[in-house]
Amino acid sequence: MTLDITPLRGRQLLIGVTAALVIVGAISYVWRARSTSSVRSDLRPFEAIGEVAAQEVAKVLGGKGQIVLLVVDTTSDRNRERTQNAEVKSFLNIIKRQPGLTVSATERIAFSESDPRMGGSPLTSAVLFQLLDKFSSADAIVLLAGWPMLSADDIAKLRDRKLPKLVAFSTIGDAAKPLVAERIVQAIITPRAGAAASSRQKTNSVRELFDQSFTLITPETLAASGG
Repeated sequence: MTLDITPLRGRQLLIGVTAALVIVGAISYVWRARSTSSVRSDLRPFEAIGEVAAQEVAKVLGGKGQIVLLVVDTTSDRNRERTQNAEVKSFLNIIKRQPGLTVSATERIAFSESDPRMGGSPLTSAVLFQLLDKFSSADAIVLLAGWPMLSADDIAKLRDRKLPKLVAFSTIGDAAKPLVAERIVQAIITPRAGAAASSRQKTNSVRELFDQSFTLITPETLAASGG
């Protein structure tokens, strides 16, 4: 298959791949943090992920539509189950306040399907395309299980198909910016560099806690920051 990718897109893809390789160690660390007992005393950061993901999907859908929620199968990881439950509960609490929104399905992805490049995220590009086919009628898919590394061919295929709105938690961060800039993905939540639990300031606001720990990447935030 011959791809017609402009020089700009080629440079974006090269930057994305390079950035992803540089942060492989950070990816592994963040995913381990989501599944270790060290988080037992403070689930608020995970609640913040769920809340902001819900707010973003509600915004891009205009408060109306069917949502598919993609999560990790935590059968063999009880600590990860605790943090993910906090994310999901917070997400659903926000969605329930929006009468026009419905979570029509929750899909669980097993770690046995994991691509080792993702440092623990169970979602591969192959699984992503299977889910897009399976839930082709969904208005949005929220991917709390992560976002996969994509090849140039994968990205070209995404450009060529009708997609639901996509909101994801991802540790690949800046590598996903070209996808957001092209509005293939509407929003990415990514850990903020250097945001250790010990450095968080005390706050009662979920959004303030989110901003201390994570970065929200959307077309609007990219435009405001100059890309």
